[in-house]
Amino acid sequence: MAGGRTFKRDQKRRKEMARKLKQEEKMRKRLQRREAKKAGLTQEEEEVGLPPSTTSD
Repeated sequence: MAGGRTFKRDQKRRKEMARKLKQEEKMRKRLQRREAKKAGLTQEEEEVGLPPSTTSD
C-alpha cells in the first residue's frame, strides 16, 4: 500500500489541528466569560448576547 505514511501523517496533522482549534475556542469562551464578569453582566445576558445594562435616554 503506497502512501500509507502520508495518510498517517495527514491524519495526525488533522487531529492536531482539531485539538488546537478546540483549545482556542475554549480559551476564547473563557476570556469572554471573564470580560463579562468584569462588565457586571449576568449569565443570562451573556448567553443571549445583550449589551451591558444601561439606562437609555
